[in-house]
Amino acid sequence: MTLLPLNTFPNVFWNSDYYNGAYPLGYNPGYRAVLAAFNTAMPGALSGPPVASGNNFDLIEKVSAGYLMNTIDSNRVRLVAGVRFEGTNLDALSFDSVAGTLTSKLGGSYLKVLPSVSARVALTGDTDLRLVYGRGLSRPNPQDIAQAASFSTGGGINTASLGNPNLKAETADNFDVLLDHSLKPFGLISAGFFYKNLSDPIVTKTLQIANYQPPVSGAPPGLYNVTQPVNAGSAWVTGFEVAYLQHLTFLPGQLSPVVRHVWPQSQQRGLRLLSGQPAVHDPAGILQAHSGRGLSLVALSREIGILKFMQVAGV
Repeated sequence: MTLLPLNTFPNVFWNSDYYNGAYPLGYNPGYRAVLAAFNTAMPGALSGPPVASGNNFDLIEKVSAGYLMNTIDSNRVRLVAGVRFEGTNLDALSFDSVAGTLTSKLGGSYLKVLPSVSARVALTGDTDLRLVYGRGLSRPNPQDIAQAASFSTGGGINTASLGNPNLKAETADNFDVLLDHSLKPFGLISAGFFYKNLSDPIVTKTLQIANYQPPVSGAPPGLYNVTQPVNAGSAWVTGFEVAYLQHLTFLPGQLSPVVRHVWPQSQQRGLRLLSGQPAVHDPAGILQAHSGRGLSLVALSREIGILKFMQVAGV
């Protein structure tokens, strides 16, 4: 085996101001030149059939963002308002897992405006009322847009799964009303109401389609259960929560119990699924996070500057 120095190959990238000149940028030979030298030295070492994988796809997502914010303070009211702009540009190329070739090329762009406002009102010296509104954004997972189409036949109904290049980003309008009361010497009682209105939530949908032709090489037409991520119309999550935090000086290790109880309720509208099929994909984690009520008791202990966390009980 002959060792070749890097400068045998042409340098394809350089930067005279690398890390502001603090570090020299090393030699960067071209990949194709190195590969050609390898194939010459060891012909046939890299030959063989291409590996076809449904996980192969190419996706480039560019996000440009900017925001404006202003804070207004008065004697008892603090108001923070702002708006964020996010522009997304997407280019993707999916893969035919049977033929082993690149197939569908897709792309698109969109702009989202995300306003937010938060007001804190000091009702008394120890009690604050907080009113919060904000719009959030959750983009589709890359594999949901550009995953390779695949199919399976036999065993009754055929199955097919594919991505969805027409997926929209999911948005949520969040409303929160919180009431906090500080306890002496150290503690807090809080109660709050929240409401989240979701637009275009992303779920995985399965439809039974007769005479369906999967967009895959060699796939026969027929009766298929076709699984694909889709936008599901709208949904909402609402609930009420209370929390109690108190530092108990008579307990060892400065133990502080925290009790929190949440009563949520959620509903989804605008999409019919197959019987018994759940909406399994929730990029924002909103529906799953509030899918059931719960009670938790947590003990916090601070010793030698280290915060210990222990889950005592939870439902």
